[in-house]
Amino acid sequence: MTTPAFEELETEFSRLSPDGQINLLEHLVRQARVAVASHPDNWDAEVCAAAAAPDIQRKLARIKAEFQDTESDGLV
Repeated sequence: MTTPAFEELETEFSRLSPDGQINLLEHLVRQARVAVASHPDNWDAEVCAAAAAPDIQRKLARIKAEFQDTESDGLV
């Protein structure tokens, strides 16, 4: 479920330069790795739950539709 805070974060993220976006993503990945390392038992369940979330499913469907034309170009 998208919350106002999530939407605000997405808006602010889009305002960053591409380098700023990459830097932020790398920082967040490092934080996520630390969190996962401290709670390894919950990781699989949380990832599965997140992947099944309707918002994520809609975003994945949009991404798939966006790249559907390129699937047959032979570049795998």
